[in-house]
Amino acid sequence: MINLLVKLSESDKRVLIALLLVLIIVLILFGYLVKLIKFILAKQAAFVDTSMYDIVDANMVSTPKEFRKVSFEKNRRKFYFEAIFPFTVMALVNITIVILLLFPINFNYQVMGNYFYDLRLSLNWDNCFVILLDWIPALEHWPAVTHSPVFYFTEWQAWVSYIYLIAMIYGITHFTICVCAFASRNYRTIMAAHDVFDKDLKKLADAKNLNNVHTKKPTEEMKEAVEDEVK
Repeated sequence: MINLLVKLSESDKRVLIALLLVLIIVLILFGYLVKLIKFILAKQAAFVDTSMYDIVDANMVSTPKEFRKVSFEKNRRKFYFEAIFPFTVMALVNITIVILLLFPINFNYQVMGNYFYDLRLSLNWDNCFVILLDWIPALEHWPAVTHSPVFYFTEWQAWVSYIYLIAMIYGITHFTICVCAFASRNYRTIMAAHDVFDKDLKKLADAKNLNNVHTKKPTEEMKEAVEDEVK
């Protein structure tokens, strides 16, 4: 391996170092992305814990099924109020497009598609790569731009198309985030329903040894059942 590195030219070494730097940057960005996802999951889990704490503490739910039923309902309501805005934005822009299509004003899906197509950025990747160490493809120079995005700011059809595109990108992105948050809250609900009502004797003993802990008092039927068992 060392001999292969020595045989590389100075330009090849610079390309290899650049590749290593790009790889390091990608790993760092991936690490921050993982931290962001964990933060979002923790925030959504906190909503379940906060919304269900007083209900569990007051013994208003006593089984995992009841816990899940109440928490799922809270999650659905939160999802509704979070997702209603992006859904409304997407609905309004699509209704607007449908209304415009009903009039003979030289506006249709093909016209919109042409404006979207002119927004593309095309690159020529031919002869941009070199092979290092006989198997590592490396970018030798930046690809040539064969088509740059073109904007038509003087045409109203273009403005309608751009607004529609921006609104749909925002709506789909925001709605997807709401769906992911809803799924993470439901996952936390399922796990919490198991943890809260998990019949662990060690946890019960630890809870009874703590001060100011709300413990459920046994009913007379439970006392009688326990007395029958020990006789």
